[in-house]
Amino acid sequence: MPDISGNRTPWAAVPRQQVPVAGYAIALGRCLAGRASHGLHDLVGSCGTLWAHADCGILAAVPPRPRRLWRYLRAHGPRRTSAEVARRARDLFYKRDRWIVLLKDLGTIKDAPSAELRVEDLGASSLQDLSALNRRRARQGVDRRFTHYVEEGFHGFVGYRDDEAVGYYWWVDAGSGARFPDLRDRGLGIELAEKDAYGSDFYVLEEHRGDGIAAAFLTHIETALRDRGYRRLWGYVVSENRPARWVYSTRGYEPMWIITRRRVGLLRRTIREPL
Repeated sequence: MPDISGNRTPWAAVPRQQVPVAGYAIALGRCLAGRASHGLHDLVGSCGTLWAHADCGILAAVPPRPRRLWRYLRAHGPRRTSAEVARRARDLFYKRDRWIVLLKDLGTIKDAPSAELRVEDLGASSLQDLSALNRRRARQGVDRRFTHYVEEGFHGFVGYRDDEAVGYYWWVDAGSGARFPDLRDRGLGIELAEKDAYGSDFYVLEEHRGDGIAAAFLTHIETALRDRGYRRLWGYVVSENRPARWVYSTRGYEPMWIITRRRVGLLRRTIREPL
């Protein structure tokens, strides 16, 4: 599900951009190791540069420009930045993900959405507000992914507080689920039925997480999906993210199974474990 669930957003997702030769080994290793969002589309070396398609996601390995690293440093501080750089470097060679697949019965919703939060459908007109939100969290590269999502016809919600965008949420149903990156690439084992929806990329600005806004946002989302005829809402949460797990548990999400994915170099293994 969301960034509050531990789902990390790449440093950037830029369509067709040059990467210096110094970063060639890191970028190529990232792609070959299967870290790309959509797979390796094309790599053509030319005149000392590496051309890469945005779908390859090679820029997620390290900040492609000092300017982006500086923005992240200003937003999160030196301690968190150094830890993030070290983690991304380690992930080039070894990575272990553990996701808890969740399911919510939308027929069990009883509480009314909070009036403190305004939630609107996400569309092309929302992209400017989301871009401002992403600048605040030093993740401007996410803008292009969101534009791609809108072009693909994926659905979403934007949460507003005092006319300021404070969070977002993406979702798909059986009609578009096969094209959505999570369901296509992560091996979650979720098969959407006709009245099912799948939620992902749920994010709330950090300064708004301590006063129940995340739970209120979920209430709005669940109520809107129920009113549109959906019966069940699927998602996942990173097992190590206890605050996010607590939020989902308070909203009645049931853990279904655990997906563990390990990658060592070019080798990858995904295991589905019962609870």
